[in-house]
Amino acid sequence: MVFVEALVPIACGMDRRYGFRRDDRPGRPLAHAQYIKRSLMKYAKMLEGRHALILGGDTEVGGAVARLFAAHGACVAVTVAGCGGSGYNGGGGSSGSDCSGNSSSDCYGNSSGGGLRARVALAALKSDVPDILAFGAPMDSSAMEGLCAAVLKSFPRVDILVSATDYYKTGPTRTFSTLDLRHMLDVNLGCAVKCFQLLLPGMLEARRGELVMFAPDLVDSGLPGAAAAAACAGAISSFARNVTNDYIRYRVRANTVLYPFDGVCGRAPLSGDPAPEDAANAALWYACYMSRFVTGEKLNVNGGMAYANPI
Repeated sequence: MVFVEALVPIACGMDRRYGFRRDDRPGRPLAHAQYIKRSLMKYAKMLEGRHALILGGDTEVGGAVARLFAAHGACVAVTVAGCGGSGYNGGGGSSGSDCSGNSSSDCYGNSSGGGLRARVALAALKSDVPDILAFGAPMDSSAMEGLCAAVLKSFPRVDILVSATDYYKTGPTRTFSTLDLRHMLDVNLGCAVKCFQLLLPGMLEARRGELVMFAPDLVDSGLPGAAAAAACAGAISSFARNVTNDYIRYRVRANTVLYPFDGVCGRAPLSGDPAPEDAANAALWYACYMSRFVTGEKLNVNGGMAYANPI
């Protein structure tokens, strides 16, 4: 709120060139100040009254998005992949339920402590956002129906869907099986598509909805050993760009955030190391009113990465 208070006297002195009229009559500067304050406070809580579901809340980017959305007034629910078991393990109520399984692998297919990683991430998230809803669910498109049903028991609707799942494998193309590629597509794209289909009726009824998808910044670049991940990233970006045309008359928008892909070496950022909060800021912009006229786009949040492709 310090930001709002600081801008009020500045705005009161603006003239016609900046859209504000000077008026020295008694009481008019105060009226201008109140008008500017109301306008700026509109963006103080940019997601007030909104309900968001974040797929991949146990990832670094997903956790950063959840914290930022909650700070801007949204009611937030997240999925946590380390659920320990193959079935849906979601919970409802005011506090939600976390992952209680002791399996040595998480639902992204990562072994050796994946479930522990998810529980640690969830504990840190709950310490920052105590009233967040957390649902343990395998990242499989067939489990999304139960997940969305559980979320809608706590929320009247979900008008912001964020896909922040992060399961990608790297390596030479000859070492990949079709099952690996199918699993990557199902985790990173299939789950989001299924959730979007299930949550779409509420968005259409409210005549407002946002789909924000995260993908590696391999859509417009090439890196050795990242062919399968690039194919998955391209599918995510293409889906977001085209699905918006089906429901644009209902103001249901879809956009993509491209973030640095650190699975392979040989690149260096020109402007410092990227942070999850950088990607979360882009997701907030896509989800709030400030981007109301932006849809079907992709935004690179990579600090101006320099690619070094060895021959």
